[in-house]
Amino acid sequence: MNILNNKPLGAKSIDMVKLSDAKSWAIRMSEDGCAYKSIDNYKRSLKASFFMAIQDDYIRKNPFDFQLSDVLEDTTEPKIALTTEQEMDLLSFMESDNTYCKYYDDVVILLEIGLLISELCGLTLELDMKNKAIMVDHQLLSDTKIGYYVEVPKTTQGKREIPMTEKELINHLNVSWNGVRTLKQNQSLLMFIKTSYSLNVMGYQSKQPIIKAC
Repeated sequence: MNILNNKPLGAKSIDMVKLSDAKSWAIRMSEDGCAYKSIDNYKRSLKASFFMAIQDDYIRKNPFDFQLSDVLEDTTEPKIALTTEQEMDLLSFMESDNTYCKYYDDVVILLEIGLLISELCGLTLELDMKNKAIMVDHQLLSDTKIGYYVEVPKTTQGKREIPMTEKELINHLNVSWNGVRTLKQNQSLLMFIKTSYSLNVMGYQSKQPIIKAC
């Protein structure tokens, strides 16, 4: 794990890592500005690695077998869903605004279907407008070497079929995905949804999603 580079914990051999070392690592990560959820994810990976070491008889106890909440305060702000009124206000603003009107149909789709932004950018030919069904079987992924690209999910659980029941939603799908979904459109939408992300679109490889003819 790159996160252990230049860290005291990364310089220790597995059999020398103690519970106090693991807790000190978590505290230092927090002091360095790492988010609670990120630390928890790293801790989960380290716990799994040390569990394998136990199975191979390198160590007897897992130093990462502790509750992170016993060491750090969870400062993660809970995500609050928009109310119906807030959704209407947002869409009303976007529809009439000269800058954000181009994202209107995309945001309607995200709100109505509940797609992840990566799934929206990965929609392919499996938008069956005749049978009013959306097959979500591709998503936007990232790679440190090639950048962003669209690929099938790694597991079958990542695939799902979503029915289209609202006529208005179908109209928005027709408008937003009429013919070809370009890289530039996906890049623009991603920047709007997550403006804090610095996108490197070099190497972003995607098939051109096209809606099935009715």
